Amino acid sequence: MANLFPEFAVQRTEEDVLVCLIGSAKNYDNSVQSAVNYILENQVPAFIVTPRQSVEELHYLIEPYAVVGIIQALTLNRFSDEDFVQETTVSLTSEYEHKQTLFDEQKIGKDDVRWKLEDHPSLIKSKLSTLRTLRENSKHERNGIGRTVWTEFEKVCKAAFAYLDFELEVGQGGVDNEGSEVADAVIGYPPMEIPDRVELSRLHGVVDAKSASQVDFDGEAVSKQLDYFDEIKGDKLYQSFTKLHLFVVFDFDAEKVLDWYETAKLHYPDQTGMVVLTADALRSMVDLNQSPLALSAVNRGEFDTRHVFRYFFDPKLYTRPEFVDVAELLDLSEWSGTEPETQHRYQAEDELLIVTQEMVLEWIDGIHSKQHDTDSLFQVE
Repeated sequence: MANLFPEFAVQRTEEDVLVCLIGSAKNYDNSVQSAVNYILENQVPAFIVTPRQSVEELHYLIEPYAVVGIIQALTLNRFSDEDFVQETTVSLTSEYEHKQTLFDEQKIGKDDVRWKLEDHPSLIKSKLSTLRTLRENSKHERNGIGRTVWTEFEKVCKAAFAYLDFELEVGQGGVDNEGSEVADAVIGYPPMEIPDRVELSRLHGVVDAKSASQVDFDGEAVSKQLDYFDEIKGDKLYQSFTKLHLFVVFDFDAEKVLDWYETAKLHYPDQTGMVVLTADALRSMVDLNQSPLALSAVNRGEFDTRHVFRYFFDPKLYTRPEFVDVAELLDLSEWSGTEPETQHRYQAEDELLIVTQEMVLEWIDGIHSKQHDTDSLFQVE
């Protein structure tokens, strides 16, 4: 039986596909928006059928939701084409069932934020911004809004790293193993060879996503963080690959970061670098990976995106002579309000890197500037 709403009617088919028929309400835009919201809440493929002669306006209205793979817009005439509808249904449901299998394997339920992130990658960027605002308005670490921010921030960070081509299991670690003393995520980057430079060893690291408005390194136990490395010691190549200790934060106090690192580095495994990455910087990396213009500039240059991201997670690269030109692209220690003494302390640490949004954007601008010195792919007379 169809469900009737003021703006539309909806029927769920045997294939678990929603069919939403937009009514002849005076406010067509609101009717479409209500139907789309209903579909997104149910998280299944759907047809939206318009009584109008063209779907052009309907496409325009649903486009901001970035749901082309979930929702198929049709006119009534097109919806009456049984063969076309059947073919489209198979396409929509096959993709959905494949995704459902992946989520089931990771034991991720439909109420998890990662379902939304899967369908709307741009939501990763939005969440990395809005969660900070929610965090600053919350009063309790793990109750109510505070707990929501804590769990969602961790999940969004893992989704972002997966989007940046890191190796990780998005359904493992942190809140997904609540009650166990494990890192929020274990991430990896394969070995890579940079032409005319050097071959870089595998990068393997542990991640701690800190949802406090400003991370409190004073209260962070070094021993607890070191225990996280037990999760990667089982790898037979543990001694040979580059190890990473990564904190994702909304904000930081550079002096407290340095104080904490000076203790931690005495106990780190060999070849371990520590990176403090701001959520804004992570958001800009995701944005780079979603931008055709930025990707085009990077991929036409000397490095592809994997090379670019590696530079933000491997502090020692900046001290190697093969990468002196790369180091010159970035100002590694310019933060507003940082005292000169703190700058000097930081510059003396070869295996600590603090990555801000300014650094990421500066890198992209530097790559873009270098493109002006390259030949165009198109020769226009």
